[in-house]
Amino acid sequence: MKYLHRLKSRDAALMRVSSVIAAALLVQIAGNAATPIVHDTPPVAAKPEEAISVSLIAAPHAAVAPLDFGLRVQNRSEPISEAFELTNNAGKTINVTALRPSCGCTAALIEGSSSALPYALKAGAKMLIRVNIDTFHLTPGKIDKTVSVIAEGQNDPIAVLELTGSVLSAVTFSKPAIDFGRIDAGGESRVYVSLTYAISTEATAANIDMVSSDPNIIINSGGKDEGPAAATAGEDTEPKNHRTFNVTLRPGSNIGTLSGRLSAVLQGTTGATLTLAELPFTGIVTGEITATPQVVAFGTSLHGHTATQQILITGKDVKSITTTSPSPYITAAFNSKLIDAARVNRPFGAAPTDKNGSVPDSAKAVLLTVTLSPKAPAGIIESSITLTTTHGQTLRLPVYGVVTAH
Repeated sequence: MKYLHRLKSRDAALMRVSSVIAAALLVQIAGNAATPIVHDTPPVAAKPEEAISVSLIAAPHAAVAPLDFGLRVQNRSEPISEAFELTNNAGKTINVTALRPSCGCTAALIEGSSSALPYALKAGAKMLIRVNIDTFHLTPGKIDKTVSVIAEGQNDPIAVLELTGSVLSAVTFSKPAIDFGRIDAGGESRVYVSLTYAISTEATAANIDMVSSDPNIIINSGGKDEGPAAATAGEDTEPKNHRTFNVTLRPGSNIGTLSGRLSAVLQGTTGATLTLAELPFTGIVTGEITATPQVVAFGTSLHGHTATQQILITGKDVKSITTTSPSPYITAAFNSKLIDAARVNRPFGAAPTDKNGSVPDSAKAVLLTVTLSPKAPAGIIESSITLTTTHGQTLRLPVYGVVTAH
């Protein structure tokens, strides 16, 4: 019994000691006591980074994070400009060493007479940071840009200034694309397109123009007025002007597939041009010959090795076609033997004949072998081959490929 009594007394004493230690720990945690717990072998710990508290106020508005600038129209001369006010609540001087924008279209600076970096922001002092966004070189739509404020001795930014909103194109077309349709060689096709531009931009009737990536497409101002492009939901009500162009595919254009773009450009005072918007166009010009496929694609070739591709040329007088290429590394030669094009596409069955029993021109074909020289330098191949018929019709075949050194 005495032994059991001594055990109970010892356990009670241990419990009282444990309670005292636990209470001391709770007091230390709650009160952030400066006196550490003593260990037999004190652990080595890195000094924690001191956090800096910075209040962020979007001036002249109430506290906002992020700042939403709303809906703006692209404008070269007037960027989006917003100010942020930072208040130092850290209780000591903060040395701001850098302002880091998220992209090249965004710039930030400290306003005031002493705005050079590093900037010493004293305890309780305020600092105004102006953020400008160049919208003219941005893709229209929703944007989100940030500026990180970097301070001395801090691994992470002490503040991130964020601006969000939507940017509308300064120029919009009256249609999403142009389709010239199917045109016979020597024929002409004309369409009308209008563009609408914001008056607040530098785009005016005197210095805005439209150009084509295809020299066979002629663009003139005026013609059928399609009116301004339709406004989208939520679009701003800023005054706008519009201008109409007639776009003509002239006779004598290359036969084959049409593909390219029209560009609305702004003529600057220094003579430089700036592309405002682009409009794709497509179409097909039919003629005496056709090519299958319509593109010569070499893929990837090794320097020092010859690469070849074959194209089926179908039509009239195919054996009299001449070929030229602007590249000295690309040559083309026809097979001397005519091919029944109908049998190539339909291997079983007789070739079609006309009322006289002759194979029509549409069924006559010849293989064109296109060769990439082993002397072609390493890099991207982007060229063409032009086929010319006896009647002067031309078919241009784009040539693409990549030559590797190893």
